[in-house]
Amino acid sequence: MIRSDADGLYRNMNTEQLEDLKQFITAIVSQQTADLYGKIDTVEMRIHNVERNLNIRIDTLDEKLDRMQDAIAETITEGYKDHEVRITRLERKLA
Repeated sequence: MIRSDADGLYRNMNTEQLEDLKQFITAIVSQQTADLYGKIDTVEMRIHNVERNLNIRIDTLDEKLDRMQDAIAETITEGYKDHEVRITRLERKLA
């Protein structure tokens, strides 16, 4: 039987009962800790998968942007060459 005095101290527990209580508490804490580690591992795996997917998408977007920039640069270069040809023709007509 466990009784509490005014100071909150427990009396009348024998050594065997205290050891049983310690083992029970240790088992509960160990089980909860193991469950938490398992959940942490799951979260870490999910984060890793999200990072991998983001990297794949970023790489894909980077490649698309490179192609777009190349197409824009090519269009500008072609337009510039066309204007050079026109200016040369106009200069010849004026001369």
